[in-house]
Formats: sequence, C-alpha cells, structure tokens
Amino acid sequence: MVGQLLAAGGADVNLATMSNGSTPLFMAAQKGHVHVVELLAAAPGVDVNKACMNGETPLSVALSRGHADVAQVLRAAGATDADDDDTSEDSEDSEDGGAGGDGHGRAKRRRVLMTLGGRVVGG
Repeated sequence: MVGQLLAAGGADVNLATMSNGSTPLFMAAQKGHVHVVELLAAAPGVDVNKACMNGETPLSVALSRGHADVAQVLRAAGATDADDDDTSEDSEDSEDGGAGGDGHGRAKRRRVLMTLGGRVVGG
C-alpha cells in the first residue's frame, strides 16, 4: 500500500505530525518496519535526517530500539547520527538511559552501531 501511494505521486514524505513532528519515515523506523523504511528512504525528496520535535531522527530511534536492519537501510540512504562522532557525555548517559526511556537506550545504540561497523567512542 505504501509503495502504491508513493508511486501515485503527490505524497509529501516529509510531512510531520503536529503532535510531535514525527514523519512517516520516523514512525516506520521506530516500529522496525524495514520494508516501509526502504520504500520511504528511496522516495524522491525524502529527508532521511529530519528530526522530530524532541530531536530524534529516524536513525537515532532505530538505533535506540535495536532495529539494526532499519539502521542499515537508513545509513545506506545517507542518514547520519550524532553519536557517530560523539566523544562527550550527553543526556543519554543519564541514569534513565536517555532514548527509549528504558535505562538501556545508550547500550542498545552502541550494540547496533557495533553490529553495523560504526565507530563507537566515549565509553
């Protein structure tokens, strides 16, 4: 269905919700829907790095939720993540774990980055 809508043209793939600024790509990455991410990431004019209101990007949410397959598709489409070159301690190193709010957001991101061959620094 997503493919048909994109093929029909006229869909704004960067249109964000008013409630939190999530785009269709962000929501698909968050839920781990790799095939939808593939379609949206290949859509003309898509911004693979568009952040929602809290600053998370499709790649950062995929990493924090452990969706390595989604993260790989996003990286291939040109997505970047602030943690790729992060050498500082940031809010995700807080006791609550930052992204994901489960106390393990930072650790999940590091495991996924390691799986993808990304550079992990800062502890």
